[in-house]
Amino acid sequence: MRHKLLLLITLFSILSLHGQAQKIPELKNYKDSLSFAISNDLITLLNDFSPQDIDIKVLTEAFLYCYQNSSACWEKETRHKIISHYFQEILPARFIEKEQQYLDSIKQNISDIHISPSGLLYKIIQMGDTTLKAGPEDVFIVDYITQLPDGTIIDSSIERGQPLSSSPDQVITGFGEGISLIGKGGKIQLWIPQKLAYGAEGAGSVIPPYTPLFMEIELKDLVKAGIDPEE
Repeated sequence: MRHKLLLLITLFSILSLHGQAQKIPELKNYKDSLSFAISNDLITLLNDFSPQDIDIKVLTEAFLYCYQNSSACWEKETRHKIISHYFQEILPARFIEKEQQYLDSIKQNISDIHISPSGLLYKIIQMGDTTLKAGPEDVFIVDYITQLPDGTIIDSSIERGQPLSSSPDQVITGFGEGISLIGKGGKIQLWIPQKLAYGAEGAGSVIPPYTPLFMEIELKDLVKAGIDPEE
């Protein structure tokens, strides 16, 4: 029964995407509201797929045919293989290509860019006290902003009005590496490849998988490991 309900709601979602639904249906009772809520969840599920990869006409026709002729449906193993290929091969390759285009653009258009052996792109705005550089377990205090490639600010200690206190081994790899390149009082810009950021997993709904990040960091203070900050 649950299977058939999901099929019916999926049909509603597909037909809506295909332009069949011209207005939001009138919700007269709880059953209507529940149906509408489930349809929204299924549309969210479809949003995991890029529109360029889905042929709505084929999707609609295949759904209608398979719903009326269940024997025509592919086995679970076949469906899983095709969908897994999409998420494990096609999307990652597309994300990585987009990342490479972004990083190449930075290399070409930003002056005084340096590239570390790990692939981190960085530009030192101000070199701080080189005798006070952050080691893996040292505690740093920084102001920073983090942006997506399109310029969207996703995190900012400046906007919060509260500097971050942490250690290089407690933050993403690119962040920790960048901090170690400047001394106390220094300022640096980082273009962090996804492999040095959140990689294939991303970070919730804020940072998509395989997304490079831009950070601007000012190292305001530093406490060396094993040293009492009061001394």
